[in-house]
Amino acid sequence: MKQLKLKTSWQTAIEELSDAECGRLFRGMLIYASSGEAPKLGGSERILWAKARAEIDEQRSVSEKRAEAGRVGGSKPKQTEANESKPKQTEANGSKEKTPPLKPPVKENQKKGVSKDTPKEKAISPALDDAVRSFKEMRNRMRKPMTPLAVDLMLKKLEQLAPGNEQRQVAMLMQSIENGWTGVYELKQELKRRERNTLKNYDETQQAVKEVELDVEEL
Repeated sequence: MKQLKLKTSWQTAIEELSDAECGRLFRGMLIYASSGEAPKLGGSERILWAKARAEIDEQRSVSEKRAEAGRVGGSKPKQTEANESKPKQTEANGSKEKTPPLKPPVKENQKKGVSKDTPKEKAISPALDDAVRSFKEMRNRMRKPMTPLAVDLMLKKLEQLAPGNEQRQVAMLMQSIENGWTGVYELKQELKRRERNTLKNYDETQQAVKEVELDVEEL
């Protein structure tokens, strides 16, 4: 492919990606469009690769069909005199037949009624589902609505922050709602507890060092 067209819907799709993830995704799309080689993606941009690949494949298919039609049209033989001398149909016989337009091929996911832009939803508990709904309502009030992809990325981040612990995930969502945050973060009390443990470990280490120094002085 000599050119790659991007739809304006991508602006919403990449809303939750960082600049680095966007760069890797678009670089991978250019590589795949020019060489057909799938890129190696390692971040959240992997979720959007299926959408990107489908659009590139669709553009490549349209481009190839147009090129083939151009070649066929250029090599089409001239009509013979016998064909040119055929009498035209009269109005009594009816109007000239029109060639029906070609319909684009229907993809498998369109036949089944599955949208390629809709990420696969993960089964969650009723409590977490209620918390997610409340968070989405808050975002709507802030005029920053969430796309299905954004919700999917948020659930993945919650799982990274609290693997398998939906109670903590619910607490993180409620923390963001109470503070008016547009994202989810580690619980404040957990951060404070980690800081206290770090200071405690530091004090214990310093005490151990002093005891060693005293033992050395006595020797």
